[in-house]
Amino acid sequence: MQHAKHWILIAGFMVLLWLPTADYFLHFDPTPRLEEKREPAVWPGWPQNREDIEAFPAAYDAYFKDHFGLRERLVLTYLNTKTWVFRSSPIDWGTIGKDGWLFLSGVSNVDTYRVHSPLTEADLEHRLADYQSQRAACLKQSALHLVVWGPNKSTIYPEYLPGWMTRLHDRTNLDALQEYVTQRSDIEMVDLRPALLRGKQDTRVYYRAESHWNTLGAYIAYRTILEHIGDRVPGIQVLTKDDVTFELRPRNQADTILPFAIPAYQAEWVEGATIKNPRSRFLGREIEGLDLKRDVDLLEYVSGDGLTGPTLLMFHDSFGYPMMPFLVETFARCVFVRRPSFNERIIEAVKPDVVIDLQVERKLLSGENLERYPGLGSW
Repeated sequence: MQHAKHWILIAGFMVLLWLPTADYFLHFDPTPRLEEKREPAVWPGWPQNREDIEAFPAAYDAYFKDHFGLRERLVLTYLNTKTWVFRSSPIDWGTIGKDGWLFLSGVSNVDTYRVHSPLTEADLEHRLADYQSQRAACLKQSALHLVVWGPNKSTIYPEYLPGWMTRLHDRTNLDALQEYVTQRSDIEMVDLRPALLRGKQDTRVYYRAESHWNTLGAYIAYRTILEHIGDRVPGIQVLTKDDVTFELRPRNQADTILPFAIPAYQAEWVEGATIKNPRSRFLGREIEGLDLKRDVDLLEYVSGDGLTGPTLLMFHDSFGYPMMPFLVETFARCVFVRRPSFNERIIEAVKPDVVIDLQVERKLLSGENLERYPGLGSW
């Protein structure tokens, strides 16, 4: 009996050992290929000369790592075990909160929530000077200038944060900046937090598996900004909820903060939006007479004839993209420029009626952190 158990153990071990090889040739595992935000390595081909021979080991190693048998099954097992059994994020720049909510865990996101390094007087003065310079450039074109910060997901949904992420100070850096700028200047800062906090009582306004606001959150931000503008800019066509069809759609896994698919998040359905009577069209990525650096991401749209109505120029980060479908139907002309490319030459070339400077809250870092972690302020 004991002898039979040994043979069963050996046979089981050999089966497990050879299963990946068998799947590599027979492809019996039905698990679909994972979405990894990159293209898998391709077969390098058999070497034809000395250079090919030298490059072949590394090329084949990359190919094998992306194509070995049972790869998708084994990777998914690892991801699900680490995520749902050990409640640990499979990536070092993400953290799993309560009820499976995902949050960025980088210095910028954690610090802006916990307020580990509050903005100093010098930091606040620097921000205000920057805004005043922006406003002066806008006034030359008689343009309305608005400063908008897109709240972190942790600001709107702190109840889903992991227990270790607690605040060290009651007043956040965004609170301090809002107060400082309002008391010392006529710079117009639009605070989106109250509207989003109200909105989340009725529907989810940020993605569970992403760091950004979702379509409904973007719409709430859009309406808040337009309400702030009011009737100061004639010709604006404000979209109401009757002008938009909000509907549940399958989640686009490529948008999540994870670099690969976890089924529980991949299967998540989210709110999408369709404009019922769209009038806008994409014009291009260049402005005539304006020579921009290659790293500047510029998009231009017009609505209707593009001439009758106001022009919007928005400097933005990734939080700006979900708002674009609403804005392009609101203004006769829209020019979107991905930050950090705010400069007077663009304002002079576009000649806008409204200029919006939109950034996500996690970029509101102290000078101490910007020195310690170069590049965070532009991420």
